[in-house]
Amino acid sequence: MVTRPIIAITMGDPAGIGPEVVAKALAQDEVWEVCRPLVVGDADTLSRAAALVDPASTGLTLHAITYVERARFERATPDVFDLGAVDVDVAPGRVSAAAGQAAVACIKQATALALSGQVVGFVTGPINKAALQAAGCPYIGHTELLAALTGAERVTTMLATPGLRVVHVTRHLPLAKVAAQITRQRVLQTLRLTDAGLREMGVPRPQVAVTCPGGQCQGAALNPHGGDEGLLGREEIEEIGSAVAAARTEGIAAHGPIPADSFLSRHSGRV
Repeated sequence: MVTRPIIAITMGDPAGIGPEVVAKALAQDEVWEVCRPLVVGDADTLSRAAALVDPASTGLTLHAITYVERARFERATPDVFDLGAVDVDVAPGRVSAAAGQAAVACIKQATALALSGQVVGFVTGPINKAALQAAGCPYIGHTELLAALTGAERVTTMLATPGLRVVHVTRHLPLAKVAAQITRQRVLQTLRLTDAGLREMGVPRPQVAVTCPGGQCQGAALNPHGGDEGLLGREEIEEIGSAVAAARTEGIAAHGPIPADSFLSRHSGRV
C-alpha cells in the first residue's frame, strides 16, 4: 500500500479569498485521494471561511495542532498547523500589515516543514503584494520570498495547464521595464533552468521554446512579428536569438523566438 504524501497548504492572506479556497479544497475528494493535507494558518480564520463557503453549516470542525506528529489526517476534522498569527483587526477585503504578517508567517512555517522533511511539499494560498509591503516584507511575491527562505540561487515561475507550460524570464515588473531585462544571459539562464526542471518533472526530452517576458505566452518573441528582421526591435536578434543558439550548443532543444501571433496555433498541446 502506497502511503499518501503529507502536503502542507498555506492559508494565504487572511483578508483575501485564500481561507475560502482552502476550505473548498478540503471538501474535494481529489485532495484526499492524492495526499494527506495539512493546512498551515489560523484555525479560527479557516473555520469562519468555511461557514462563508457553506452558510448552512456551522463552520468546519478543525483539528488544531502545533506538531506534525499530532496530525490525524481525518477528513471529518482536517488538521491545521495553527499559528494563531491573525490579528483581530484583520478585516475581509482590506489590505493591512497584520494580514501581510500572517501570510508571511504561513509561508515561513510551511517552508520550514518542507526543509525539515516533515511534509513532502506545499501549496500556497493567494497573497496580497500590497499587504506584504505594508508588513515590511522586502520580497514582492512568493517566488522571491521562497528563494530567500531556501537559499536557492536560480529560480523562476512556471504556469502549467494541460498541453502548455509557461516559464517566466521576468517577474513582477511593470511592462515599461521589461525590454531592458531581456538580455542574452537572462534568457539563457531561464532556458537552462526550464530544461533541467522539466527533466526533473519526468519529461525526458523537453522541447523548450523561448518564454515571453511577463509569462503571457510561452515561446513568443518580444516585439510584434518577432521584430521583423530588426525593423520593429532588435531584441530577437541580439538577445533572444543569441541565447537560443547558445542553449542549442549545450544540448537543450530550444526553439524560437517565435512571433506571438503564430505561436499558440503551432504549439498548442505540446509540453
